[in-house]
Amino acid sequence: MPLEILKFPYLVQQEMMKMMNYPELLMLSLCSSKALLLVRSFKFNIHMVRYKIHANTIALFFETNNGDSLHPLSVFKACSQDAQDTFEVVMRGSKLNCSFSIEKSFLSIEDQGNLMVYAFSAEKMQEILVDHMNYLLKEEFSNRLIVTIDSRLKYIPKIKNLECIFIYGDEQIVEAERLEQLLSVNPNQKTLRISAEIDGVLGENSSIPHINWMHLHVRNNLLSQLLPRFTGDYLQILPEKCDDSVIIKFLQEWTSGRKYQNLRTLLLFSQRNSFSNPAIVLENFETMPWDPLRRPAHYESSRNRITFEKSMVKSAEVHKLLNILNTTSCGFSIIFNSYLIFLILTKSPKELSVYKYLLVFTSIFEMFYSLLEAYLVPIHYSFDTTDLVMISVKDKSLSRSFLLILNSIYWGFFGSTLSIYVVHFIYRYLAISKNKLMETFNSWKFLLWLTIRLVQNRKSEIPIFPIFRLFSENFSDGKFSDFFFRKIFPNGNFPNWFFGKFSEIVGKFSGKKRKIRFFEVLKKKAKHLVDGFDHQNSGPDN
Repeated sequence: MPLEILKFPYLVQQEMMKMMNYPELLMLSLCSSKALLLVRSFKFNIHMVRYKIHANTIALFFETNNGDSLHPLSVFKACSQDAQDTFEVVMRGSKLNCSFSIEKSFLSIEDQGNLMVYAFSAEKMQEILVDHMNYLLKEEFSNRLIVTIDSRLKYIPKIKNLECIFIYGDEQIVEAERLEQLLSVNPNQKTLRISAEIDGVLGENSSIPHINWMHLHVRNNLLSQLLPRFTGDYLQILPEKCDDSVIIKFLQEWTSGRKYQNLRTLLLFSQRNSFSNPAIVLENFETMPWDPLRRPAHYESSRNRITFEKSMVKSAEVHKLLNILNTTSCGFSIIFNSYLIFLILTKSPKELSVYKYLLVFTSIFEMFYSLLEAYLVPIHYSFDTTDLVMISVKDKSLSRSFLLILNSIYWGFFGSTLSIYVVHFIYRYLAISKNKLMETFNSWKFLLWLTIRLVQNRKSEIPIFPIFRLFSENFSDGKFSDFFFRKIFPNGNFPNWFFGKFSEIVGKFSGKKRKIRFFEVLKKKAKHLVDGFDHQNSGPDN
């Protein structure tokens, strides 16, 4: 029997679906292939889908784009025995015999019952359901998978756009080999959080140490196996036992820059029965007393955000956008400046003299500046007297130490931009006023004028480089909010204002003087032309 909703016009169908909640829309999509296409055309306000698996049961939750808490979609349970009062649903071409049940389990939500699926194994049901959801939601959303490991769970479905996996264990211990088998279905996993204790031996080709973000509880010597092989950027471990020598060696190689340069955060929690002694570990490193001014009062680090108490600014999208814009701008800069250099050297009149070399120098400066901007892709955040620059190292092939040097050079280019144009203004003023200082541009002293930019460059580089530090970052879904600053000067406004305004004042002064002198020369030439014209009109013929 055809559904009544399918008889209405499309716009009416859309309005009717707006009055339905998401669980009802999900059930509607199971009625027929036409109903599935209709529901698929609906615009879901969903940010994330969460699958919660326990043995033969799978529950679906969703989170809206408004950041609301999780909402239930439905609970499906596979059963081996048929029931009498069943109905048929269609999932991606597979027909399932189902019935409703009010049987309660820890996956059931509020007063919502379960949808019992008969004559299908749990693995097959989960696979069909995940495929149905991926098709229904157009694979546009990130997914999270919550798995409860018990003796009956032998399979995890393959889920597209899988953001992270949470694993909770009813059992006391989860063997590393078994965990590896469950995770192998969704390779290239980025985030893993396990509340169950892990024990056993990591395989030689284990993918667990290469997961980007992990929060684990480990037993016995698993920590000593995991730490030396970890390649991610966030590791939080609650070990049953800790070997100080393993921790010390790991920290020494990390802080020296020899290894683990992707790592941004390491949290090791010591239990009462742990063999680790934090005092012994800290003796091997230079430490300083805790200073609350070095960090905001409220600091929270999680797998996808660094929270500094205020509204968030998504930096991942900014980085991608700037990468595209900077690369495009750099290409235009190199093309246009190269053509400009060609015109200056081959087409400019001889009267330009040494000025054409000043123009060539400026074009070369702009090309190198744009190359640095395209490679580093800096994200600027300014507040009061402080300018914070964030540079992602994930997509950079150079070492972090070398990136600090490049960032310092970039700041040198940034700080000397005004000075190079000031030299242009000075030259133009001296040329039009026929000042004696113009002779300095026609001799070896011309190099001294170029050193103004270099001195300004060093002035910007040298103070900046010592205060550069490596900070943690996360661009998987990275979010940054209000930043905490320490001013170098008690009153940072004056030196920043002075260095920034000095070049501007010189440029404006030279430009003003050149303008005044230019109009004086123009008036004299105009007067000379008028006098010559009057002389011709008062000649012998008249």
